[in-house]
Amino acid sequence: MQSQDFFRQKAVSGGRIAFMSILSLTPEIEALLSECMSQGGFTSPEDAILAGLASLRSQQHSGEFGAGELDEILLRAEMRLKQEGPVSPEQTRHAIGQMSELHRKRA
Repeated sequence: MQSQDFFRQKAVSGGRIAFMSILSLTPEIEALLSECMSQGGFTSPEDAILAGLASLRSQQHSGEFGAGELDEILLRAEMRLKQEGPVSPEQTRHAIGQMSELHRKRA
């Protein structure tokens, strides 16, 4: 499996130090990147990679719920709101604390 090396030189401006970064991509990763660029409307590989990393960061810091878990919690909350009406801020804080504790026990 061959990989292609990409080199990029940053210009020195405002007293900043120039640097070169090297990124080796396998043909499979290149194909995936090209697909993401065409489907996502990105104009450069850097934009696609940056968007992917931002999405990953967002997922890692989104409360660490499992796939579909947050959607299920929100759906149950909406159904309960329709059935029982609004709850007080104190009740909300208590419920969130219970859910967080349950989530920590599962992890």
